[in-house]
Amino acid sequence: MADVLQESKLYFGARLADCQKTPHLHIEQIKVYNQYIAILNSSSSPADYKQKLGSLASMFAVARAEQVDKYFNLMRLYQKLGNPDKLKAAKDRYDTAVKSQNHGDLVNLMSAAQTSAAAIEASGNQKLNLAVTLIQCIITYMTQAEGPDKNGSIGGILTTYTELLKLDPTFKWESYQETPYAYIVFFDAERMAQLGEVFAKARA
Repeated sequence: MADVLQESKLYFGARLADCQKTPHLHIEQIKVYNQYIAILNSSSSPADYKQKLGSLASMFAVARAEQVDKYFNLMRLYQKLGNPDKLKAAKDRYDTAVKSQNHGDLVNLMSAAQTSAAAIEASGNQKLNLAVTLIQCIITYMTQAEGPDKNGSIGGILTTYTELLKLDPTFKWESYQETPYAYIVFFDAERMAQLGEVFAKARA
């Protein structure tokens, strides 16, 4: 039974060493592993260790720390990338992990958070898809010969724009210069300005 202490020290020591390779990504996990190691170092026997562990015995603290670190890091990433939808989805998951109190909480609350976050991410993806479609509709209009089809293309521009506004009421042509919309633009500023003029005429 005495080996339990040594095996636990090896396990938590290995996990801690791995996290310390990139400490900025494992802030909460490092705290938790240090807690376990401190308890191990102060324990004289497996029974003593078990008694001192208390609520930490369930390993819930480790599970929560992993989730908190994961979504905190994603929040930082999406903040840098300028993607508000994915940032909100990551924050919802982060907040859920932080407030969970036990394994059941973590599973049930995270499951609910995953569902709502998935809806936010889907909406974000749909906005970008519509923004791409809007550019395509404008290009189609510009390249068509005069006639009924060309006039009909204006309807495609306006319909796409209307659907995009439902998901992002703040959208305007200048939004293509900002993230996340800037990621889907493959034209230079001059070309985008030309497309913008056509878009403005279609809306007039």
